[in-house]
Amino acid sequence: MEFFYCKNLVFEAENLLDENESIHLIQVLRKKIGDTIQVTDGKGQLFEAIITKASSKKCSIFTNSLLKKVANEFSYELHMAIAPTKNIDRFEFFVEKATEIGVHSITPLLCEKSERKVINQLRIERIALSAMKQSGSLFLPEIKSLTKFAAFVELHKGKRPLICTCSGERTLLQDTIDLKSNNILLIGPEGDFSAKEIELSKAAGALPISLGDKRMRVETAGIYVASIFNMVHQKNQ
Repeated sequence: MEFFYCKNLVFEAENLLDENESIHLIQVLRKKIGDTIQVTDGKGQLFEAIITKASSKKCSIFTNSLLKKVANEFSYELHMAIAPTKNIDRFEFFVEKATEIGVHSITPLLCEKSERKVINQLRIERIALSAMKQSGSLFLPEIKSLTKFAAFVELHKGKRPLICTCSGERTLLQDTIDLKSNNILLIGPEGDFSAKEIELSKAAGALPISLGDKRMRVETAGIYVASIFNMVHQKNQ
């Protein structure tokens, strides 16, 4: 059964769906007042709800039953900070696939060599939402705002983030994964991080890592990382 999403969902209360979810529910699926649907809060909970108000762009529901509650989807947490690609379609493809595979939060990263310096955050959030629903997950990744590299490093200073780079002494990604910790992983733009950025991250406690012998596109690297974490998780179940 298809389910819907409602931010800040409250149990046993009337909740308002956003415009996009309302349009899909009423105009596309032709649902009406009194119909029962399933709705998630994107935080691991799935509810049964009854439509109480229905219009083309505004729909209210009353959550009357908790169908499922999952504390954690995976045994690990993965926060990926990644430079958006010049061709935004490729970055959006990464967000879609990483959400389907498993990622907890994504920070678009603004680096010295970044060719794309602006993004439509609302569109990226909608792509993540669609991917969550497509994959049947009850967890919606948090899409953070575009952040400058130095600011991101300072914010996570001392947390041992992993920085993917193509040069210098590096540790293989598979040898660094800790399923019991909050993993923070940085992926740079085409052409890699600058030498200054790598040194800045190392001074803040980051560990340079390698994804293997082949040089990957930005979106490929992001999907690869998400896949490796997922496979290690599945193997340890």
